[in-house]
Amino acid sequence: MNIPPPPAKILAIDTQLQKALMKALGSNEKIDKTKVWEWVEKVRRFTSFYGHRLRSISNNRFGNQKVDSQLVWMADFMLSSAYLHPDRGALPLDPLLLNGSLFAYSALSKSLNHQDVFTKIALAVQTLKEFHSQRIQQPIMPPMGPSFNPKQANIWGEEASTAPSVVIFCPNPYSLYTLALLQLMHSYGVEIKGIIVRKFTPQRIWAEFQRDSWRIVKKVIRKLILRQDENPEPTLVSNKRILQEIHQTHNNVYKFAEDHQINAFAVARYDQEVVLKWLSQQNADVGCFTGGGMVSPATLAKFNLGVINIHMGHLPYYRGMDVVQWPLLEGRFDNIGATAHFMNEGLDTGPVLQQISIDVRACSSLGALRNIIGGWIPLLHLDTVLGLGSGRISGQKQRKIYRLYYYVHDTLVDIIGDTIIDRPDLRQVNETNTGKLFVETLSIVVSDQAS
Repeated sequence: MNIPPPPAKILAIDTQLQKALMKALGSNEKIDKTKVWEWVEKVRRFTSFYGHRLRSISNNRFGNQKVDSQLVWMADFMLSSAYLHPDRGALPLDPLLLNGSLFAYSALSKSLNHQDVFTKIALAVQTLKEFHSQRIQQPIMPPMGPSFNPKQANIWGEEASTAPSVVIFCPNPYSLYTLALLQLMHSYGVEIKGIIVRKFTPQRIWAEFQRDSWRIVKKVIRKLILRQDENPEPTLVSNKRILQEIHQTHNNVYKFAEDHQINAFAVARYDQEVVLKWLSQQNADVGCFTGGGMVSPATLAKFNLGVINIHMGHLPYYRGMDVVQWPLLEGRFDNIGATAHFMNEGLDTGPVLQQISIDVRACSSLGALRNIIGGWIPLLHLDTVLGLGSGRISGQKQRKIYRLYYYVHDTLVDIIGDTIIDRPDLRQVNETNTGKLFVETLSIVVSDQAS
C-alpha cells in the first residue's frame, strides 16, 4: 500500500498501515523511506511528549478497547526503528526511540501480559548500557557562535558604560538564578527598568503538574521552601555559591527591588495586557528571561534588541527538555553546556549569541552536573548583555532546526548515573579546576563592585 504522511494529530493506526510501516522499515530494497521516518518521528514525539500521561491521552485518542494494542505496536515500531535510525552515529541504537518505547510500555495495562515487548525493551536497554560502559565518545558537533570565556570578566567594567537597559522576567520571587543575575547586573550599573514576576495561579500549578508530574513537588520544596540549588549534591559551582561570593543578602526579588528602587510586579502571564502596556512605556533594550514559561511574540516585540534566554543545552542540536541528559545518552560528552540565544516564536529556535561547554568529568552525578551548569548561567547571561551593548556579541541564525527532545524515562536516567557520569579518576582535579575558575571570575565582580 502507499504509505500516507502522518496526520497532524496521532489517532488510532489501523492494522494494515501498521504492517505496511513495519514492512517498509525493515525492507532492504532501495525505496524512499522518507514517509516512514516521518511516522517514526511522529510516534516518538507523541509517546515522549505525553510521558507519564500517555495512558490517559491514549484512552481518549484510541478508546479503551484499542489502547493496549496501539501502544504495543508503537513500542515495537520504535524499537525496530531505533536500530536503524540514520542519525545514531556510533551508537548501536537511537536512545530517543528507545525512550519513546519505554514510555509506551509503561503506559500499558498492568493486568495484561506484555512479555514479548518487555523482553525486547530489556535487551535494548542492556545494549545501550553495555555501549556506555565502554565510555565511547562520539565526535563533537561544532559549536555555534562564540564560546564564553570567563576571563572576559576582566572587560565587564569597561563594557558597563554601553550596557543596554533590561527588564527581568522572573519565575518566582525566590529564584536563586534571578537574584544572582539581579545582583550581577546591579554590580555593573546596568539599568534595570523592572522585574516581572510570574504568579503561582491554579492554572499555572495545574499546567506545570501536567508537564512535570510529581517532579514539581521536589522543585517546589527545594526552590521555594528550602531556597536551595536545583539539586542537593554539593558543588563548588552553583547559584547559591554566586550569592555567597558576591554578598547578595536579599532572599527575594521584591526586597531587592524595594531596596534598589526598581519596579517589580506580579502577573499571571507574561503576555497580559498590563504587561504589554507597561513594556510599551519602558522602551527597554533587552529582556532577560530567567524562567516562568513561554514568552509570546507580542511580548518579545516590545524590546529593541530582543529577549535573551539561557538554554541548558547546546543549540541548535539539543532543543527542548532534559537536554543535559540527552547528549550524555548519545555519547556527545563535548556537547554539554548552555546556550545564550534570543527567544522567538519557536521553541529554542532563536538566533544564537554564545555558548559555554562544561567538562562532565568534573561531576560525580547528574544533579551535580546540572548545578554546575546552573551556576555558570547567570555569568553567561551577564556577559551576553554586556557583549551585546559593546558590539562584541551578535546573534547568528540557527543553521538547521534539529530534533526536539522530551523528558528522559527513569530507566535511561539510571544508565546515566551508573555508567556515564562518575569518573573518580578524573573528577577531583577537574572539579577543583572548575571551582577555581568560577571563584576567580566572581572575585573580579567583587573587585569591580568595590571600585
